[in-house]
Amino acid sequence: MHQSPDQIAIAYQPQALSPAEWAAHQPLAERLFRHDLAHIEELPDGFGCSFPVTALRGLTGFIDCERRCCPFFTFALEIASAATLIILRITGVPAAKAILADELLPHA
Repeated sequence: MHQSPDQIAIAYQPQALSPAEWAAHQPLAERLFRHDLAHIEELPDGFGCSFPVTALRGLTGFIDCERRCCPFFTFALEIASAATLIILRITGVPAAKAILADELLPHA
């Protein structure tokens, strides 16, 4: 049965990733959001993040891990034809947006 985003509990599921997956995920997220991130746009229910197209493989790995350990996020990738940037939208309920802002996105 499909749950709407507002029915999904805000609860981490760290057991969803093996120790090796966690060990690879942490530096990947750090690289993507501290070094590769080109632009952040605040959305009503999350954030839109722009990355160079060269980050595609890393982004798909990031999404794969995050969707398992943080099922309260919704992910959407937008890649336009001949684009130089990829847009990753991460959205969810207000509490999910706050977690994203606090734990993942770079702070000014």
